[in-house]
Amino acid sequence: MATETNGSKELAPQLTVEQVIHALRYCDDEAPVAALRAAVAYGGEIAPALIAEIENAAEESANGDPLLHDSHRLAVMLLTVIDARDALPEILDAFRDDDYIELPLFSEMLTDTLPHVVAQLADSAATVIAEMDDPGCESFYYQAMIEALFGLVAEGKASREEAARVLLQRVAKLTSAADREVIASLVVALTDLAAPGTEELVMEIFDRESVDPTIIDRNACQAAFAHADEHFERKAEEFRRNRIGDPVEYFQLLPRSFADDFPPEDVDQAIARIREGGDLNDILSAVRWLRRHREESTPPLMQILKDAATFRDDETDEEWLVSDAHDIAAVLLTEFEFTEALPVVLKGVCHPNPEVVSRFTDVTMTYLDQIVGRLASHPDAIRKLAEAPNVDEAVRSELVDGIYWMIVEGKLSRESAIEYLRSWMNQTIEKSDEALTTTIIGVLLDLEAKEAEVDIRRAFSQDCIDEYRLCEEEVDDWLEEENVDFREELEDRRRYRRIENSIVEVRSWQSNRDDEDELDGYDPDGFDDEDGDENGFDEREPLLLPPGLDLEGATEYVNGLESLRQMRLSERARQQDPYEDYDPAPVETIRTANSKVGRNDPCPCGSGRKYKKCCLKADD
Repeated sequence: MATETNGSKELAPQLTVEQVIHALRYCDDEAPVAALRAAVAYGGEIAPALIAEIENAAEESANGDPLLHDSHRLAVMLLTVIDARDALPEILDAFRDDDYIELPLFSEMLTDTLPHVVAQLADSAATVIAEMDDPGCESFYYQAMIEALFGLVAEGKASREEAARVLLQRVAKLTSAADREVIASLVVALTDLAAPGTEELVMEIFDRESVDPTIIDRNACQAAFAHADEHFERKAEEFRRNRIGDPVEYFQLLPRSFADDFPPEDVDQAIARIREGGDLNDILSAVRWLRRHREESTPPLMQILKDAATFRDDETDEEWLVSDAHDIAAVLLTEFEFTEALPVVLKGVCHPNPEVVSRFTDVTMTYLDQIVGRLASHPDAIRKLAEAPNVDEAVRSELVDGIYWMIVEGKLSRESAIEYLRSWMNQTIEKSDEALTTTIIGVLLDLEAKEAEVDIRRAFSQDCIDEYRLCEEEVDDWLEEENVDFREELEDRRRYRRIENSIVEVRSWQSNRDDEDELDGYDPDGFDDEDGDENGFDEREPLLLPPGLDLEGATEYVNGLESLRQMRLSERARQQDPYEDYDPAPVETIRTANSKVGRNDPCPCGSGRKYKKCCLKADD
């Protein structure tokens, strides 16, 4: 394993590669010092994981998914620091495509950072020449390559004469073009190089009046050539001073995607912001402040939760639709591992008044299993509440799934959890509690507990199963699956669902709302023959659909989204009165012909959740 040398002391990485990547994803705007140092110590060993962060971010952005963290930016910086030259093609691909994707990946890094990345990782000017000769090269990317070529000279990888020759050839091709900014950038680089024998050729460019004088004028150019060598050395030294070196120091120079323009002054102001709702950046700024002042923040966050979990005769539900304050409080207190928050959350999700229950719908459907698993000390606490009468079925399901989260958190081993669940299930069978029995079996299936087959078969033989949610054929298919490791899902929860940074969680809510707003705005009957074809799609509106879908796939996608919307509306209706008999109209999930969806496969409705957590119930 590679090490980093600091004086006479060698620093071996104390974090695993996975832990380093995790820290990069959730650092927000605070330098993850240990992770950055560990990444440098790993050297080339961590390069594939860093490249994957860049590729994943590029794919998400190309699909129109908002980026929730900055790991791809840090990955570019770290790959440069560890001199991962083999990574340069992937880095260039991501930057080159930045102009084509729906959401920009790198913003100011294109001009501030990329030239240094290329200058440090490229072996020669050939890399830059190939990029500049690409006919699809966009203006800002082209200008970054121009500066990168100067950087290669400053790094001693190309001569002034070679670089000047390359630039003059490009000027000859561009002088008739309309992009004066690119020509001006070429002239700036030629001026900074001040290569012998090029002054007259550069002056000719000014004679053609093709240079933007606000960027560089003739007098400045002539002054540079008057002291050519001195001017070049000064400019080269300026470039080298901004070289990507110490990762912790350079972290502070990287342009931020998520800036804190107006941070709260104190806890009262931070709490007021999340209570009032409003601008997302102001809310994120408040959450960031609360995370940094945990001891001071915990009491008022607890008060928000208690207020939400209590019904007052003089209140209206509109008070809790204005903001996500109680959701934010639940997420923050879970991140803080504040166990006293658990009974308050449970009071809210199991409140006898349906208005209170409805306030906690988002918490229930997204976080309740994790909150219970992280804050409960023993599964008996989960069991007691799950067995209580009148607990909503959705709440009960998430409560039992909290036992899985106790495994994620290292509070239970898989073996002890399976033993506990089998014993519990046999008692629910004796009580003919088919709802709870079915829920427990679902967790056993997630745990790949094939050893529980006899107990599961017993539940079916005694008709103690809600066949609307689980059929025996599905259990047969599950038993036939081979080489399925429950640890894959466990790791998915730990890596992608665990609340590590509440900033990232709250930021993701806006993304989800944007998706739902698009859903709510979709009217399949609102198209006429002039607007689109018989399926309701208009070729003039390609961004309404994910890229790469043909007409059949697009039809399936939109129908699936409508199915998801109807399910959400039905679920919302049930949450309004969880004690009424509930029999929603069946919702058809559109699938391709001859396809079979497994419990752990992505749901075909397009929600992004696993099938078992989304449309499984509606399909049975």
